[in-house]
This record gives sequence, C-alpha cells and structure tokens, in this order.
Amino acid sequence: MSLFAITALCFWGLFRRESSREAPLFPLDLLKERSFRIFVIASVCCFTGQMGSLVALPFLFQHEFRQSVLMTGLAMTPWPLMVAFSGPRAGRLADKGVSPVDCSAGSVGDCWRSG
Repeated sequence: MSLFAITALCFWGLFRRESSREAPLFPLDLLKERSFRIFVIASVCCFTGQMGSLVALPFLFQHEFRQSVLMTGLAMTPWPLMVAFSGPRAGRLADKGVSPVDCSAGSVGDCWRSG
C-alpha cells in the first residue's frame, strides 16, 4: 500500500513541477482530451494485464500443471507470435480512424467493421 502512496506522491510532484513550465517534459494538458485519456487508461490496463500474465503463467504451468521448462516455453510461444502477427494489422486499423472506445472495450468485431 505504501508503494501506491509513494507513486501518487511522485505523480503529484511531477504534475506540480511540470504544470508551471512553458515546455513540459510530458504535456499534461493532453489528458484533458477525452480520447487521449481513454487511450492512456486502456494502454495502462492492457500493459498491466499482459505483464502480470507473462510473469504468472510460467509459474502456473510449471508448478500447478507440472509441465517441463520446454513445454512451458512451447505453451507460451503462441502469445508473442500472435502479437507480432496482429501488430501491423492493428496499426493499419488505427490509421483508418477506428474508434478508440470500441477497441479499448475489446469489441474486435466493431474495430474490423468500421475499418
């Protein structure tokens, strides 16, 4: 819990320091724009979920499912392959102006139809 308090305190300090500058390190006024704010929240949630899964899944496979290191690696391999495969396609969809709300909500069908 103290880590969250320290993080909040540091963010507050960064906000106070950067808000008075003419050319801030990170332009916090961008967060006033709704679509950018939704994108940032969705990005943080996706990153947190993926990193948590990538850390926890090998332990699950090896300790709970009693898989070898090789089998654990083979079971984990499709994830980065699919990310590498779908990344360029997702970039093209984003260039077409797909609604960030549809995509961040996980509505893949809406993302493909609107592109």
